[in-house]
Parts: sequence; structure tokens; C-alpha cells
Amino acid sequence: MTTFHFAKYDTSMKPLIGVTGGSLSHKNAPDALYRAVREAYLNFIEQAGGIGVVVNNTEDTAVLKALSQRLDGLLLSGGGGVDPSYYNSSKHSETGNYGDNHIDSLRDTTEFELLKLMIGQGKPVLGICRGLQVVNVHFGGTLNQHLDDMDTHFVLDENGGFGAIAHEVRLNRDSRLAQALDSESISVNSLHHQKIMELGAGLLAVGVADDGTIEVIEHDWLPILAVQCHPEQLMGQWGHSTIAELLIQLSLEDN
Repeated sequence: MTTFHFAKYDTSMKPLIGVTGGSLSHKNAPDALYRAVREAYLNFIEQAGGIGVVVNNTEDTAVLKALSQRLDGLLLSGGGGVDPSYYNSSKHSETGNYGDNHIDSLRDTTEFELLKLMIGQGKPVLGICRGLQVVNVHFGGTLNQHLDDMDTHFVLDENGGFGAIAHEVRLNRDSRLAQALDSESISVNSLHHQKIMELGAGLLAVGVADDGTIEVIEHDWLPILAVQCHPEQLMGQWGHSTIAELLIQLSLEDN
């Protein structure tokens, strides 16, 4: 694993971070689709010193290539399940029933292509929840499509929100995230019904829950970090803003 030294970056620089999302339609106009990116993701990037821009989902590879050349980093956000055909599996009955409530094929196409382009340019990527799963599948990994013990993996707070602390994650002391936090553990929320089954090539499981669930992955040499939790919903909790700051620092180093 490459040693990472977390240093305070120049806050006058504002790297451009692409933020992916799904699609929503209005109940009175089902054909009028909206690009759906929760405000929390954009605030997460902005508070860390970057500028978040919403990525439009498209099959036009020329558009995605041009976009990748302008971006300094990429945030793959949470959402519904990845089409299991990407990891040579058949669809579980519960796949797509959480998050975006369906398989979003155009989102899959966009995210996998844009991820490939960013990797090819050596640009940093942060995956959150679904984003962690996209990263794993890109590198040849597989997913458990639905967990039996949902009470411990999909935990809402008393108001039905995403801010409940669910469990601790143990971090590899040599990981980028542990070095940035100067800690070998972090408390996280939990809002997923899928998890990594087989880890993709070149990826390291650097954060694990007590039940063995892989919660944090990093690439052995590429500037890629992904978490199963939703740090954008825990900006007031210790350590979670550091995850966004890591992406911003890596984006500045690329420049």
C-alpha cells in the first residue's frame, strides 16, 4: 500500500468534483425526469473546499470523455442497486427495491464509463454506498444483493433520517483514511441492503465492521477511496468531513 501523508491544502483552490445521481419523475408528469442528487452530497464537497457539479446520465461517451477532462475528481453517490449482469449474476428479487427503487441502466452506463475515464487519467474517485459497490464491480468484484440482517445494516434515526450511528468500523492503520483521521476506527451510519462479496482486483479492504462487512476500500496505488456508509449525512460527527477533505486534497495533488 502506498503511504499517504495528509497535509492541509490551499483552501483558495476549488477543484471541480463531478457528483453522480439517479433519476426521479414527478407523479403528475412521469415522462418529465429530474436528475436526482441529494443536496447533502454537494454541501459535503463544498464544505471540504471543492465545487460539486451534477453529472448528467448519458450514453454519449464523447460527452463523458469531455467532462472527465474538465473534472478534478469524481464522487459516485448512493442509490439503487447496480445491474447484477455487470458481475455475471442474476437479479435478486430485492435488487432495486431500495434507494432509487429500480435498476437505473442509464446511471450504470454513465458511472462505469466515467469511472473508467477518471481512472485512465489518474484522477481521484470517492465512492459512497452504491458508489463503493460500483468501484468494486468495476475492478471485477461481486456483491451480495440482499442482506438477511437488515436491522443492523439499514438503520434510520428517530425522525426517519440518515443520521443514526449504527456501529464502529475498524481501519487498517496504513490506509489513507486511518492516516488522515489519525485513528484506527470511526463510527458510521448504515443504510445499505447489499455488500461486497468478492473484492475486486487491486482493491484493499481497509475498513471492516464487527460482522465482517467490508465498509471501506482503497485501491492499492490509484487515488480511489470508497465507503459503505453515508458520511455526507454525518458532517457534524467526528471524522466524516475528513473523507471529503481527502478527495479534495487528492484532486489538488492531481493538479
